[in-house]
Amino acid sequence: MTRFFQHTLDEEQHQQILDWLSSCTEEEQESFFKAHLDYIDQQPVTMTSSNESGFEELRATIQRRERVKKNFSTWSIRIAAVFFPFLMVWALFLQPKPEHKALPQTENVPAVKNIEMNNYGRQNREITLPDSSVVTLYPGASLQYSSHFVQQKRTLKLRGKAFFNVKHDANHPFIVYSGEVQTLVLGTSFWVDAHPSATRVRVTVKTGKVGVKTLRNSTVFLLPDEQAVFIKSEGTLAKITTAKNSKKQGNQHLTKSETLALAFNETPLSRVATLLEEQFKLKIYLEDESLSGLHITLSTKGKSLESILEEIKAQAPVQYERKGREIYLKENKTIK
Repeated sequence: MTRFFQHTLDEEQHQQILDWLSSCTEEEQESFFKAHLDYIDQQPVTMTSSNESGFEELRATIQRRERVKKNFSTWSIRIAAVFFPFLMVWALFLQPKPEHKALPQTENVPAVKNIEMNNYGRQNREITLPDSSVVTLYPGASLQYSSHFVQQKRTLKLRGKAFFNVKHDANHPFIVYSGEVQTLVLGTSFWVDAHPSATRVRVTVKTGKVGVKTLRNSTVFLLPDEQAVFIKSEGTLAKITTAKNSKKQGNQHLTKSETLALAFNETPLSRVATLLEEQFKLKIYLEDESLSGLHITLSTKGKSLESILEEIKAQAPVQYERKGREIYLKENKTIK
């Protein structure tokens, strides 16, 4: 700073002092001028001219910069006043709106559409499914399946009776839901009789092999001419083989079960009667409710229905009466 007062700085150093002083506050600059004047008062007269020159140069520079600042401020205010309306219009209407990046959206998966087929007529209705399987709906029956029928499992819901001729496809199992009963096949033909008001659901195989199950029963596998019967009230599932009659005329004895033997071990008589109905294709009536709780133990292997009824008669206080394809069981009151 002393060299500045002595005016012995080179041009770059001299400019640095001026720049520094210009950045000082007004009070700091006045203090600097006062110090400079005090320094001049202490110097010989011969040096006054040169030092005054430096001082005047410094003062002139500061004043010039102050004028520039004032002029700049004045012109800034004037320019702002002129352009302010335009800036307002631009900000409100012309300014480009920020782009909002669309949030990633999950792919819209189309809702699965259910297709329903009904048979309101009096004749059977034949329906060809998307996999070329053919369903024959009996009167009053309805069938429901997904529009994605052939993409995974081939699943259907059936109410009423229908005959299925299923196209074989090992990679896409064919499943029919009838209330609690599930019928699983790969390629075969079969009937499902599942009227909502009926007490039983029947699955009968014509060709191939079928698996039938419920939530409470393990799978029963059926071959041609075999039948599975689900009793709704009891929640039981049984396998029945169709009985074949011989000598319908002039033969008072009902035929034997040729292919399937039923075994009963302390089984309620009502349950025994139900299974015998399915096996021999007839109707058995219990005329007295008290007979339902009687327990029977026997095997039907190689026996005709008449001999089976005689065994039941020997084990329990009952008697039976046959009227064509109907059997009536009633209490034998002569046995005490």
